[in-house]
Amino acid sequence: MYMDDEGLKMMLDKKAFLIPTLAPMTVPKPSDVSEEVLRKSKESAEAHVRSFTKAHKAGVRIAMGTDTYMSLPYHGRNAVELELYVKYGMTPMEAIVATTKTCAEALGLEGRLGTLEKGKLADMIIVDGSPLKDIRVLQDKAKIRKVLKEGNVVVDKNDSDSGSSYKR
Repeated sequence: MYMDDEGLKMMLDKKAFLIPTLAPMTVPKPSDVSEEVLRKSKESAEAHVRSFTKAHKAGVRIAMGTDTYMSLPYHGRNAVELELYVKYGMTPMEAIVATTKTCAEALGLEGRLGTLEKGKLADMIIVDGSPLKDIRVLQDKAKIRKVLKEGNVVVDKNDSDSGSSYKR
């Protein structure tokens, strides 16, 4: 969160990954959080965003990742991160690559997943809309039309014959 030039250089030299997890620092907090916590969160949010922007501009490899967003209600809503990546300097495609290809590299699984290539697991979603035009489309569960896991359709909202939006 408080990256200085030395830390940035070390990340670049080591080809390290930055997994920033911006949402807890930049999204509205629940009303039951104290003013002191809100103040500290706001102070660190500004530094966190500056570090993220600086790292991105310098070419640090950024992979999208989250925890359960502490006690915040964002578990399972990872795409909020992508919106923030774009808001703070990435293109929509860079944010998507950070979420797919770069994450696979950070995990050492680039031979199995992260890109659509022959022999890889082929996990993907098909959405109604273009995340390249508006990255927020990935946050709207109603716009997720299909989900493929290891090449098999596990959610198909276009299949009117099944009577269900889930297929196995």
